[in-house]
Amino acid sequence: MSGADDPDAQKRSVDSALSQLREDLHDTEAGLAAAYLALKETEARIPGAQAALTAAEGQLAAAQAADAQAAADLKLAQANEKKAEDQLAATSDQIVAGRGRVAAFAGQVYMEQGMGSLNAAVDADSPQQLADRLALVGAVMDTQHSTLSKLATAKASQVAQEAHLTALRGDSEEAKAKAEDAVKATAAAKAAAAQAKADIDNLAADQRTQAAAVQAQVDAEKEREAQMQAESDRLAEVIRQRAEEARRAEEARRAAEAAAAAAAGRATAAPAPRSQSTGGLFGWPLPGGVVTSEFGYRIHPITGTRRLHAGIDIATPCGQPIVAALDGEIISAGWGGGYGNRVVIDHGMQRGVPVATSYNHMQRIAVSGGRVTRGQVIGYEGTTGFSTGCHLHFETYVNGDPVNPRGWL
Repeated sequence: MSGADDPDAQKRSVDSALSQLREDLHDTEAGLAAAYLALKETEARIPGAQAALTAAEGQLAAAQAADAQAAADLKLAQANEKKAEDQLAATSDQIVAGRGRVAAFAGQVYMEQGMGSLNAAVDADSPQQLADRLALVGAVMDTQHSTLSKLATAKASQVAQEAHLTALRGDSEEAKAKAEDAVKATAAAKAAAAQAKADIDNLAADQRTQAAAVQAQVDAEKEREAQMQAESDRLAEVIRQRAEEARRAEEARRAAEAAAAAAAGRATAAPAPRSQSTGGLFGWPLPGGVVTSEFGYRIHPITGTRRLHAGIDIATPCGQPIVAALDGEIISAGWGGGYGNRVVIDHGMQRGVPVATSYNHMQRIAVSGGRVTRGQVIGYEGTTGFSTGCHLHFETYVNGDPVNPRGWL
């Protein structure tokens, strides 16, 4: 069976698509995400419901055809039975009439001729009268013999007709049973078709309601997206300023070292190259977690807007401890609007570039300020802000710009 015709394969495909959609909606307001998922689940059920309706309508048509055929078969069987009954009744009437004629002949012969040909001969007054009487008796006997022969034939026909009628009555009973079954099957098919139609109608009504609910929240979602982007830009600017300060401080330190070395007549070491390729520098911020959404640009599945997913989403069951990826100084620890409870850490100059990280959607924050060390618990995984499920949205900034954390973990 091909995937297009395999209901199980279709269900797996739909479930996979819905699972991916849930991941794509991680940073969406929960009410809107729920409404949109409900809409998509309803839309995913409609093809199956339509197929069920088509099948039910086909079964109904077949049942109605079988019902009509069974009714015709029953009508024919009953007509054959009635015809056989009429034929049997006519044969029975013939038998009764034949028996009556035989009895009448016998009575007539007895009354007119006494004991038959012997009495006719004894009582005859002349040879001619004897001959006439004998001829009459012979004629009567021939008629009686013919009547008896016809009576025997009619009796045999009656027996055959009774057997045929019994068989036809069996056919009628069988046709009647089939007709009753066909009526029941038609009623069941009608009920199934009606239920399938009701399911389609209910899904269509749900679809309209859910679509209206989604549409009613789209403008609000776009506003929330704008707020999150503004907050992201604000944080990036704060980190950028700190990075600039760190860079100037680093340059001043190096200039001071160079001046001191020149005064002492020593050569200065070449500065470390600026590079963002620092794989393995960070520890895993959510131990045991798995990445459910990667860094990169994407189209929001509801609003259709294109925006940067400026970090990676890491998920485990709610409440798991979140740790600092590297030593550093806390820039902020508190509410971050759509980012929920958030901690931002400045890690200073790392291999020639200023680096910072942010940890978002925390259930609870465990630090308030100061310095932290790599692996120190700074909060607990949650789903605060614009979030539809427990996860850590982890961001990495270099020179104040968001970069893919994968290159640093």
